[in-house]
Amino acid sequence: MDRITYTKNDSDPRRFLPAVTSGPYPQEAKQTLAWLISYAAEHNWTLGDMAAQAGVSAKTMRSILKGIYEANAEPHLLALAALRARLTVDQAGEDLPFVETKLARYTMDLAEFTRRYHYAAVMIGPTQWGKTEAVKEYARRHPDKVVLVRCPVSASPTRLLYRIAKQIGAGTTLKPEDMIDRILRYLTPDHLLIIDEIHHVLRSDKMGMKGVEQVRELRDMSGCGLLLTATPEFEAAMEESPVWSDMLKQLSKRNACRVYRLPSAISTEDLRQVWEFYGFPEPDAGLRASVEAAAQDSGYGVITKRMNLARIAAKNAGVPVTWDYYLGAIKKLQDMEDGNMPDDV
Repeated sequence: MDRITYTKNDSDPRRFLPAVTSGPYPQEAKQTLAWLISYAAEHNWTLGDMAAQAGVSAKTMRSILKGIYEANAEPHLLALAALRARLTVDQAGEDLPFVETKLARYTMDLAEFTRRYHYAAVMIGPTQWGKTEAVKEYARRHPDKVVLVRCPVSASPTRLLYRIAKQIGAGTTLKPEDMIDRILRYLTPDHLLIIDEIHHVLRSDKMGMKGVEQVRELRDMSGCGLLLTATPEFEAAMEESPVWSDMLKQLSKRNACRVYRLPSAISTEDLRQVWEFYGFPEPDAGLRASVEAAAQDSGYGVITKRMNLARIAAKNAGVPVTWDYYLGAIKKLQDMEDGNMPDDV
């Protein structure tokens, strides 16, 4: 089945991904354009928004993305590379920075393996273990190869189709069968479809199961790789519920589906990468034990938020970050949870 090339209503930059990946520009320029399209999709930019940020007309931006710009495109490509660099810096201030720990590399390697060999895989890991951030980073690095969506809390086939269709820039007002057609015309065996937080389907009973069946059908018909991320409760349901166990068997073809389990503990090596990234010195034994215990109890999420808050406070004070600022961040967050608003938030 041929990959779709959009020609109508092309104000959505995602519609240009096929043209960008097959266009006439050097590979580095293609990667920049694909990254900018992915950024535009995350921030709900239109083609006009993208052009305004780049300092060109919408007509010029459209021609560049289509690979049909007749004049010398190099100055515009350099400007777009500079835009990407600026947005990368700005983006670091919107979300917590991505730290490439050993666990994160394993997650991204699994995604690459699943895509390259067209596997269906379920990745199991505790909440706040870094699954979502790692697959988001993998998608950022491979925007023309990955379709990443988060499973709705109230899951159904239509809701999953809507999110996938929206992510690839297809119409979201279409009938389900038309959305399926658009999605299948987009996905190829070189793609990876990632459904993050697939355990949400457990709360939607039969509709959730039908949603998984719909995803399985998309994978079977397109030949793409499929990666589902979930918490241990999803694995427990697959093992203990005959219905979900049968679903897993249907998801696999010729034993091509695998369940991969992330480590049940966060290593000191990974935690050291995190605190060194945020600029902290090596802690003493007691403080290190405290950080390790907090990580095992709450995952990366709590630890990185505390460290980020501590780094901001130290930066505002004009001094290097120390563990005193980390302890201060814990107290500040606890005060806020208790309803006591600190003077400096």
